[in-house]
Amino acid sequence: MPWLDRLDSNNSQGEYYLTDVIAMAVADGVPVHGVKAADWKEVMGINDRKHAEAERALQQRRVDELMEQGVSFADKYRTVIGDGVFIGSGVELVAPVEVGAGATIGAGSTITKAAPGEELTLAQARQVTIEGWKRPVEKPV
Repeated sequence: MPWLDRLDSNNSQGEYYLTDVIAMAVADGVPVHGVKAADWKEVMGINDRKHAEAERALQQRRVDELMEQGVSFADKYRTVIGDGVFIGSGVELVAPVEVGAGATIGAGSTITKAAPGEELTLAQARQVTIEGWKRPVEKPV
């Protein structure tokens, strides 16, 4: 039952339709059942007109997952996260920034520039002690 191998683009649009797999399964006597998607974006069709919308939905899902893991975003709508990235705890991404596919971001980093794919990126400020510094004292009102 290699239905994907049997897909073709012999139609008026010259496109492959994944829904043809369902017809093939039914024709082969395999029971088919519907399942309601939790989010319509998981099953949206993708073509040239919808590609940007689908990409944005995928990026938003990745950002939301990272936020649940403790990653902070200065502007989550202008951040692009590649496939297969690992971002350590306590990281802050300051947009606009792109994290390339397979990149690793070290824990505690503040990222303000692109992090290349398949590379380790670290960005932590050097600790500085300023001798003789005094905190300003507020004058009583």
